This record gives sequence, structure tokens and C-alpha cells, in this order.
Amino acid sequence: MIAGYRSRPVQVAEQLLSDYGIKRPPINPGLILLDFPIKVVLEDWGTDVSGIFVRGEVLNHIGLNKNHPVERRHFTLWHEFYHFYEHKSIYFCEFNGRVKASLLEQEADIFAAHFLMPERWVRRYFDQLFGNVGALAKRFTVSKTAMTNRLKALKLMEGAG
Repeated sequence: MIAGYRSRPVQVAEQLLSDYGIKRPPINPGLILLDFPIKVVLEDWGTDVSGIFVRGEVLNHIGLNKNHPVERRHFTLWHEFYHFYEHKSIYFCEFNGRVKASLLEQEADIFAAHFLMPERWVRRYFDQLFGNVGALAKRFTVSKTAMTNRLKALKLMEGAG
């Protein structure tokens, strides 16, 4: 793997949060997405596909699976947004939420995790909510799985991180 591949998604997440003056969760997607040529649509894809990103000449599209809970769609939205924002050579990308080997997919996941759940926010609310994963997930508008993964990565929970 390329050294430092994890740092760029974190930098972009921190910069967007700063640029838009976002200081606490939950993040309102409309606040940011209105500034970009992106149309977000809900689609009926069963359960296999979480989202897609399609780059257009004028307008870009992010499709989210309407069959998935809003918390999962929230993570998928920002995963796909990162493809738009940073991966200029990508014209179509499908996200199914499964383990991904692609460096670009890993970057998009890192961005979504750091954007929706910045370390300083997670640590503050972890203490305030006594480490309750369900309460944290609700506060950040993410799935319990996403929050659990973030807590493990920050070594606030036991497990791989």
C-alpha cells in the first residue's frame, strides 16, 4: 500500500468540517451538498447495493439504496461523496458495504468515518454517553456497526482497530 494513503481522507474530512463551520454531530448533508453539482437519489436495489456514484459532464449522481436504514445511507452518502471530491478519474463506482480491497474504496470509507465521526467528537460524546454504542450511533446518525468500528479504531472498545 502507498504510505500515508490514510492521511488524505482525514485531511479532506477535517477541512470540510472547518470550511462549513460544523462543530458537532449530526451533520446536515444539505449544508454541504448544495455547493456541489450533485444530485442524490433514492433507489430500490434490494439489499446488495448500498450506493453508487456516477460522474456526469454537468451533474453528478449519488444513488442510495432506499431499502437501507437512514443511518447506513448517511455513511454511504459520504463514502460516495469522497469519490466525487477526490477521485476525479472515477466515473462510476458501486458500494456494497462489504470488505473492500481497493485502495480507493478504503479511502472513501476512511473519509466517511472521519467526516461523520471525528475523533475529538467521538471521544467527547463517548464520555458524555458513557460509551453507549446505540446512543452514540443515534447522536452521530450512523449505524451501530459504523460506530462500533470507529470506537475500535480509536481503541475506545476492544477489538481490531
